[in-house]
This record gives sequence, C-alpha cells and structure tokens, in this order.
Amino acid sequence: MRTYARAASLVLAFAIAACLLQHAEAHGYLAVPASRNALHNTDYCPQCLNAGGEGPAAVSAGNTLQWPLSHHGMCGDSYTGERKHEYGGVSATGTITGTYTEGQVVNLTTVITASHKGRFTYRVCVIEDPASELAELTEECLDKHVLVQADVAGAQNPGSPYWYDRGTGSYTMSYQLPQGLTCDGVNARCVMQWYYLTGNSCEPPNTDPKYASPQLPSCGSNNAYPEEDATCGCSGGKSGLFADVAGGCKGFFNCGSSGSHYMACPITTLFNPATKNCDWPSAVTCKA
Repeated sequence: MRTYARAASLVLAFAIAACLLQHAEAHGYLAVPASRNALHNTDYCPQCLNAGGEGPAAVSAGNTLQWPLSHHGMCGDSYTGERKHEYGGVSATGTITGTYTEGQVVNLTTVITASHKGRFTYRVCVIEDPASELAELTEECLDKHVLVQADVAGAQNPGSPYWYDRGTGSYTMSYQLPQGLTCDGVNARCVMQWYYLTGNSCEPPNTDPKYASPQLPSCGSNNAYPEEDATCGCSGGKSGLFADVAGGCKGFFNCGSSGSHYMACPITTLFNPATKNCDWPSAVTCKA
C-alpha cells in the first residue's frame, strides 16, 4: 500500500451513499464538504440520491439476501441504474471539495429534508490509483477508516461513529480524522462516504437506547430491511397507501405530492389494502 508519511494535508474528494432506495424528494445530503450529488445538484434535487433500487425486493436481490447484505451503488446510485456518481460517471468529475490536516477535527454539515430516524456514519477509503476507483472503492476499504465524533463541546456522543438523526434541518457535527490517514489528491485520493441508515421500519443493531424504538423488529430479522424510498409502488401518481403486493404485502408504499417512502409492517402482520393498516395475519395470501 502506498503511503505518504510526510504529507501535510488530507485531500478529500467526496462521494456519498445512503441506505435509501430510488428517487423521492426526501431524506438528505452531505452539504459541507459537498458530496458529488450536492456539488452537481443531481436532478435538481440533491437530497433525492438513494442507493439500491425500486423497493426491498431490489435491494435484497429478490429476497435472496438478508440485511446487512444488499445490492446498492457505492456512491448513492441505484444498483440497477446508471452510476452517475461513481468513477467515469457524469457527476464524478474528480473535484476536490475539502482539504484537511492529518488528525484534524473536521466539521461536517448534513441537511435532512425528511427525517426517518436512524443514524449517520462517515467512512473514508484511500484510493491508491484514482483511475482504479471503481475497483478500489469497496466496503472493506471504507471500513478501514470509520470516523468517530470528536470530543468537543456539543458533541452528541464523543468517540462514537454514529450520529443519530434528530429531525429535519441542517446539522453541523465535529468528527476526528485519524492519524496516519493521508492522501495528496493526485497520486492517491481519499473518498468519503456518508451513510444514512434509517430507523423507522426496523431497529439498526447497537442503537443507543436513547434513540431506540423497541417496538420495531431488528434489521435483518425475518427479512426486515431499513426503510427504502421508492416511487414505483405509487399507483398512477396518486397519493395514499399502497400494498407492496410483489413483496407479499409485508409492507406498503406511502405516496404523496412531496415524495414517497416504503414502510415495513410488524413481523406478524401484513398490509391490508382495504383498511390501509397492517392488520392482516401473516398467513393471508396477498394478491394484486
């Protein structure tokens, strides 16, 4: 692995990814330093970039995967769609959006346009050969440098990698860059990923009790996935609640003029299209 022990600064070319699926006018984006989708104002809606695909069946590869395994783009693009924000894509221009000193405390600003509980994580992958970003930008590489909250005034939980969603708005939080993490932006590039794991349809593991929702199933149990945004489940652009028939009515699409999102039913129930509630027993056969 190439190292730059004498490098005075850490140059970050930021990417973004979120645990959300398909496009909907909701959720959020990394504003400072600007992520690739915010920098290029993707689709005139920077908060609309979501990784994965159209609903839980897509991200779970037809229900053959169990969370946390999933199909998703590394930088927020749909797994089955065009990868605009990965190397070679129209929004992956190589623009450097942040330059920092090794070991520095950095202020990160995230904008949340629709809160779905859960938490944020920030990870950095050192790309040794920028031309090989597609091959080098992996979960394993990102896991080598998981940033933690700095021990400063106002920190939510110093030393923790998780920052818990507190509702809509703009939030600036302080994170600690580790010693030894260096890249010059030319011969090696640091790519940061913002990861938003939602928590309103299942409970992420190791959730701080102060932010937990004990009534929810655990993510990964009984095929429970974190909430996923989707527009494909909305009937003819109408507003309302629509059953996820393809998924066996284990959840429903909540569709509205400002966007749509997917909600999972409690483990022992299915969504009843007649009552618009999760009041069917799990033994019911769901049909279109």
